[in-house]
Amino acid sequence: MQDAETGRCRSLWEIETEVDVEKREWGRHCLREKLQIKVDQHGWIFPPQRPGQFWTAKGLRHLQALEEARANGHGDQLWPVA
Repeated sequence: MQDAETGRCRSLWEIETEVDVEKREWGRHCLREKLQIKVDQHGWIFPPQRPGQFWTAKGLRHLQALEEARANGHGDQLWPVA
């Protein structure tokens, strides 16, 4: 397999590493969806609240969207470096 950007053949190790990263991210995504279904069914707050902390469902969705954007490499657009 050639890398689209560099045109060189990627090593098996590079391909395996990329697949492992994608697999872990997909696993996190699936777990997050399953947990959100439970939260929606039971009205729980996830992640659990710490003393003095309050998460609304809307706030939690915004937090998850920000975390996903950061994980996808869009953090610099959301949190510009001064």
